[in-house]
Amino acid sequence: MKSQDLDLEVENNRNPFVAVWMVTYNHESYIVQAMESIVMQQTNFDFKLYIGDDCSTDTTRKLLQEYKAKYPDTIELILHEKNLGASPNGIFMYQHCIETGAKYIALCEGDDYWTDPLKLQKQVDFLEANQDCNICFTRANMLKDAELKLHKVPKPFNTVPFSYEELLRYYNFITTASVMFRNQENLIIPDWITTLPFGDLGVYKVVSQQKKIACIDEVMSVYRIHGDGIWSKVKPVEAENKYLLFYKKIYFYLTEKEKLIVSQKIKKSLSNVSNYKHPSQKIARKLHLFFNLIKSYRYL
Repeated sequence: MKSQDLDLEVENNRNPFVAVWMVTYNHESYIVQAMESIVMQQTNFDFKLYIGDDCSTDTTRKLLQEYKAKYPDTIELILHEKNLGASPNGIFMYQHCIETGAKYIALCEGDDYWTDPLKLQKQVDFLEANQDCNICFTRANMLKDAELKLHKVPKPFNTVPFSYEELLRYYNFITTASVMFRNQENLIIPDWITTLPFGDLGVYKVVSQQKKIACIDEVMSVYRIHGDGIWSKVKPVEAENKYLLFYKKIYFYLTEKEKLIVSQKIKKSLSNVSNYKHPSQKIARKLHLFFNLIKSYRYL
């Protein structure tokens, strides 16, 4: 998806060393903190914040324009004239940041924020020193009901680089606002990413390019869980069905080893769905699982 394919307001300036990707929609309660946490970054390189507003209906756009006026050289706004939806807006902004020619791309959604003013510097230093890694993320706190709690990363992956296979095996344990990845020549985020319930996990597949993913074991960002969030009100059976959809959609883009992991995940998710739908009916549960396994044979 090329950035010129959609309606937008954008200015062209010189390429930054790091492009910071941000998407927002009706984030009036959070967007100022998100922007402030980025413009406060202390670096020995140029960086620029690119914000894609998906036609917000609250005061988000007004706040964006105020901060653009305050930081004209640091913030660039992409103001869509119609609502694209969360995934298309995200993919659009990925490609826009890629096309800036920045060497690295850092991520932060409009309702999350960074807490370490040296976050960008630390991640750039890490990726410069570790050419075998294409993705670097940090530890993060989760904020829910005014309480901070450390987001879990399974050991040893908080200190040892790993492959994309581990994200499939352990589910996605990376918070979006903690990520920086290496921009690459001719990198394109494909449109099939928009069909995934978990688009970020698809993006990590594309940008990792079979290289390592690594964690800096320091808390540098906050992932906010709130009632307006996309996944806040999802029931367990709905979540399991979303995992199933994700596995089936991404299956054909995986390596053979990754496919084996996903096949086992599909079996597990099908079993979980049957348990949720028929918790006290053993025969119905087994029949439900049997017929769904048959329908999913191509992935098993």
